Amino acid sequence: MLQLAFRSVKERPGRFAATLLSAFLGAGIVMMFNSLHDTAAQAGIDAQSEEILSTTGGVVGSYGTLLVFFAVASTLTVNVRQRGDEIHLLRCSGATPAQIKRMIMGEAAFVAVIATTLAILPAMLAGRLLVSSFKDSNQVADNVDYAFGSIALSTGTSITLLSSVGAAWLAVRRATSDPTTTAAKDAARARWRTIGGITALVLAAGAAATTFAIDETEPALMAPAAYAAVMTSIGFAVFSPTSCAPSWPSTDAPSNSSPESPDTSPSTTCAAAPTNSPASSCR
Repeated sequence: MLQLAFRSVKERPGRFAATLLSAFLGAGIVMMFNSLHDTAAQAGIDAQSEEILSTTGGVVGSYGTLLVFFAVASTLTVNVRQRGDEIHLLRCSGATPAQIKRMIMGEAAFVAVIATTLAILPAMLAGRLLVSSFKDSNQVADNVDYAFGSIALSTGTSITLLSSVGAAWLAVRRATSDPTTTAAKDAARARWRTIGGITALVLAAGAAATTFAIDETEPALMAPAAYAAVMTSIGFAVFSPTSCAPSWPSTDAPSNSSPESPDTSPSTTCAAAPTNSPASSCR
């Protein structure tokens, strides 16, 4: 299945490029900001420079990591859903859901490793420019040397690989699930999605209200405001399919099939296959 995964990546350059670009940019952003922790951990750095580097790497890097995780995961989810016909054909050919999962997850891991490798040099250059800008604005001492070490490399690799493989696993798990239980699972997901969206909006309101209790000169004032912005975005994203549904144009097209023409779709072909054939596994 891994050889099939490599051939599948080779035969789909467009989707491969889109996933690779998303993972490449994500890995670069994560490694760029987390390299500030490597720089702050060096010996002989004054307290002010260490605080600035650690705070920037922690606050901006954490939110950047969260956004990168969702960006890479959403790109891979869309990619897998667009391959529904291929996955259905593989099941009709006798492939088990576990084999299909290994193939899709192998593709995701392959792309994530390539993207992380390609992003190392740009992340180093971007991190060096970021530290130079801190020096130019007198936030960091001039004797601080930029460092790209294990923290940046490990976080970039783990976040990109985890988001890619995890999103692929979730997407292909849904694509290969039993159709008879899909409706019940969708209803359960809708309930949990609603609860999560309401929770995110409540947390956003609480974080926004917290800003009124903090003095405007405190540096920590930006933390609850940024948290409120992220939670608001998540809450609106959860409810966007429902709120935007009435404004979506209808894409339903009239069917060109006639009653006399036989139905030769893959689902009918699989349904008509004998029960002792490999095609029966696609049900």
